Amino acid sequence: LRAAVHGNASQDDGTLSVRNFVLTPGTMGVRNLGNTCYINSVLQSLSHVRAFRNYFIDLLGDESNTGKKVEVGEGTGRHFTRTDTVTCLATLQRSKRTTTRTAGRGGGRGTHAPKPPRDIGAKDESVCFQLHTLMRVLWSGSMTAVTPYAFIESVWRYVAQFRGFRQQDAQEFLCFLLDRVDTELSPPPPPPSSSSPPPPPPPPPRRRRRRRHRRR
Repeated sequence: LRAAVHGNASQDDGTLSVRNFVLTPGTMGVRNLGNTCYINSVLQSLSHVRAFRNYFIDLLGDESNTGKKVEVGEGTGRHFTRTDTVTCLATLQRSKRTTTRTAGRGGGRGTHAPKPPRDIGAKDESVCFQLHTLMRVLWSGSMTAVTPYAFIESVWRYVAQFRGFRQQDAQEFLCFLLDRVDTELSPPPPPPSSSSPPPPPPPPPRRRRRRRHRRR
């Protein structure tokens, strides 16, 4: 297997080589940013749930919708532009924050990771849109690994507990992710109807009567 990955192996018919080595969709890895392996394990598990994966891959329609704004969910009012897979990959791996170097194993040289921002929530970003981008990239069969900067930064906007690069509980992250997805895909509650009569006003407060004391 190692020889096949590095292209040093060959077969009699010449189908296994560097030039024609094909990556299998769904086998792409997700790089850790510090100790974010709990996020990666949840994402990889959900990625291999067929119904979940297909829903988010087709969230903005097929290739005919490329360049068009598509509403996420029904009646949610959230519209996003569908882009090609190359743009999805560039957007997913582009960090909007100042990067810092994380230590590797044994204190050696590590990878660059975005610093958690101090002020989060100024711009409304969709976790569903980032899941759509991530699922398309994971199942594109174009790379061996991807760094999900944009997805992690969208998570930082909603839950302070997951900000930074400390180890967290995978089950808690899964509960947050599913709850956030349900919130974004649910239409907002309807405004109160103007035809309904207004509620009656509250009764006025009672005044206490003062008792008069007679002089003896």
